[in-house]
Amino acid sequence: MLRVYLIITILLGIQNIMFAQKTWSLLDCIRYAEENNLNIKNKRIENDIKQIGVKQAKNSRLPDINGYVNAYSNFGQSQDVFGNTQRNDNLNNSMGVASEITIFNKGKLKKQIERSKIDVRLSEFDVKIENRNLIIEVIQEYLNVLLNKEIVKMTEAAVSYSSRQFEKAVITTKAGSTALTVQYEAQANLAREKQKLESSRIDVKRSLMQLAQLLQLNDYTSFEIQNSEVSETEINAMIYNRQHLLEKSYRVQPSLLKYTDLIKGVEYDTELLRTQYYPTVSGRATLGTTNFSAIGAGQHFNFFRQTKDNFAQQIALTINIPIYNRRKTELQIKQNDFLKNQMLNQQKLEKENIRIEVESAYFDWLSNYQKYLAAKEVVSSSKIALEYTEKSYEAGRSTIYDLNNSRNNYLQSQSDLISSKYSCYFNKKLLNYYISETVN
Repeated sequence: MLRVYLIITILLGIQNIMFAQKTWSLLDCIRYAEENNLNIKNKRIENDIKQIGVKQAKNSRLPDINGYVNAYSNFGQSQDVFGNTQRNDNLNNSMGVASEITIFNKGKLKKQIERSKIDVRLSEFDVKIENRNLIIEVIQEYLNVLLNKEIVKMTEAAVSYSSRQFEKAVITTKAGSTALTVQYEAQANLAREKQKLESSRIDVKRSLMQLAQLLQLNDYTSFEIQNSEVSETEINAMIYNRQHLLEKSYRVQPSLLKYTDLIKGVEYDTELLRTQYYPTVSGRATLGTTNFSAIGAGQHFNFFRQTKDNFAQQIALTINIPIYNRRKTELQIKQNDFLKNQMLNQQKLEKENIRIEVESAYFDWLSNYQKYLAAKEVVSSSKIALEYTEKSYEAGRSTIYDLNNSRNNYLQSQSDLISSKYSCYFNKKLLNYYISETVN
């Protein structure tokens, strides 16, 4: 037994180590979220329940079969038609099998089956909508981690640069070529850059934690993603025809496609209500027997003999004809007419919302791409400005404050470039997902 526990412990340890060493790609995160998200699992369970509803509706066309056993007794006196009073203690029972089937109900059972199938499709759309929203969140959080990691790299370079400047300032101050304030300013600037670096590292940890929480992982401390940079080719301009972009989005968005079945569902509900205007015909067949025994009258009976002699069959036809139900059906149909009009309006509203989402995503992508191109020029210009300021500072024609200001301008331009690059990349991913429902 001890050996078994040791093996289990070792296996669990290996599993934890493998999990800790695993680095997650974007597709890894998306697949894991789709398979393990509890909200999506609940939506799938709801779909399973709806599938059972279809089977129940189909089985409603079959006859039901029930066995029955009734037993009762009478005690006390009773009076016959001649006014004579006598004891009437007896024991009665009956048993048999009964079956009932619906023969005609104006297609109600068939409509119920089709209605239950619509419920299944609606629940499938709910799964897709939940899945879609989750994937968009995962993409955004994943890219947020990559963005914060690039900021860390940039800040590490800034710390390295400030550290060299501080070392130079210490040497020049000792040599007497620069004032002590230069050394203190360089030291203060290095401290500020270190503070920014620590803050940016915390941002990475926080974004990793948020992504792990979105994936519903138990341990976020060992969670890590692949260190991949977004290249310039991945954010290059794309030419979209606006109408073509919208039409493709309309064809794949589950939140819009769902309304087609919602409207069909209301129409089937109305048809089901109309069946209440027509008679319902059902058939019933019974096979059974009875027996009777007087108590205390000196009578004896043979149970099996009576059961055999009293065996009987019965076939019945029942017609239920609706006459008046206080206009309940009529008013419910009117309610459904209003509900259908409401669904049609909501369908138009959802289509309008998708148009706004797609156009906004395209506008944001194009704006961020233009910002990215402008930021590239600013980075190039500010880098040249920094190089000239460094030479001027070395020659004693510029102060350390000028150097720090030029360096801060360069860092800010780099930060703007990184931010616009990842914003542009996210908007591109979002647009691709809107028109294809796939991540590429």
